[in-house]
Amino acid sequence: MPAGATFDLAISDLDKALAQKSDLLGALNGRGYAYNSKGDYDRAIADLDKAIALSKRAISRLSRNRGYSYLGKRELRSRGRRF
Repeated sequence: MPAGATFDLAISDLDKALAQKSDLLGALNGRGYAYNSKGDYDRAIADLDKAIALSKRAISRLSRNRGYSYLGKRELRSRGRRF
């Protein structure tokens, strides 16, 4: 199975979990990672922004993951964003 298809399956499963409970930190982080891996940086950032707003304890890991999405978009420096 191609890697993209694996991420599509993961996104589908995480969509179902988030439809049941929209504030699942692990599901938001996982879906953000999957979107980032597929190059869908805007969706990745949206999920990771929501996850960061939900949990201050995991902020460093989530911010790092969000930073990778901004790097993928090549916008980290141009927006003055920090990881």
